[in-house]
Amino acid sequence: MSDIITYTHFGAGDIVPNIKQVSTSPVWSNGSGSLTTFYTSSAQSASSGDYYYDVYDQVTSSATSEVQFAITYGHRFGSGSTPINDDAGDDSLTPSRAIYSQYRNFLLNKDVEQFTVNDVNIDHILVINFNRARVKQKLDPDNWELTIRTSEGHHTFIDDSTVNTSPSITEGGTYYNIVSGSITNGVYNTTDVNYYGLVWPEHSVLIFDPDALADTPGLIVDSSSDVNADNHGNFYRAISASATEDSDFAFKARNEEEIRSTYYFTRIKNGDYNFSTNPSFYTGSLGKLRNTDMVNDSQTYITTVGLYNDDNELLAIAKMSKALKKNFHREALLRLKLDF
Repeated sequence: MSDIITYTHFGAGDIVPNIKQVSTSPVWSNGSGSLTTFYTSSAQSASSGDYYYDVYDQVTSSATSEVQFAITYGHRFGSGSTPINDDAGDDSLTPSRAIYSQYRNFLLNKDVEQFTVNDVNIDHILVINFNRARVKQKLDPDNWELTIRTSEGHHTFIDDSTVNTSPSITEGGTYYNIVSGSITNGVYNTTDVNYYGLVWPEHSVLIFDPDALADTPGLIVDSSSDVNADNHGNFYRAISASATEDSDFAFKARNEEEIRSTYYFTRIKNGDYNFSTNPSFYTGSLGKLRNTDMVNDSQTYITTVGLYNDDNELLAIAKMSKALKKNFHREALLRLKLDF
């Protein structure tokens, strides 16, 4: 019984650390890469709808309804929405001003007051903010596509990461331009690109220039002072109408996640692990094999491999997809992968 061992130390080359892999997966609920149904919550709209709308994949009365993204409108000087408190004495204290300030502070350098799209400073923005838990590490550049429906027809947007080899960087991270195009065909008219906004993949935020949208697709954005224009509501309805009309115009998106892996090569020699430490394997005070057919031909089945530290503390467990037969005539090499 000298080969009854419990632990085997890893040797030189048995551990291969820090292997980087990039994986992508669909953003939306139920593992879907396309969102075709859009719903808002009357309760949320009533409480904080002046600031933003949460967009769900199902009616909110459904137990499985989940927030997919939020949509909002911001104005540098507070136009497009009514004052937060009429008694405050400052008509510019509005939800739209709060939203613009929030995203400016979040995404731009501290000394920058305005968003800039294609070298043009913009005073107001339409924002799509993906549910952070769905995007994991970040939004996958070149793997999202948004179509809106207006009186002038459909218009589809992507980012320019496929042609922009030198993206810009702010304190908020790397960002690309939002342009006209599609995932399938790429950027439209690369010699005369139309710019519509900015995307920060690490924060999963799309910033649209309302003036650029109004120029081409015909989405009307009201930036009048002291008016509750519900601009983010209009933007939401333009998105919803597009996907509802034709599933080809669904809101498509995938996330991107960098996974660091360590591989552990577990080598099981022919003379190792042919006996079990389970008491049911033996009988009598001398520990004879309970199954006499196993004398000189012991058989075991490996189902689990545990990884231990030097203090014999269990750190991780790997489960086999099916039991692996082991005896004196068989060896095995198992590759265990631990992701971080």
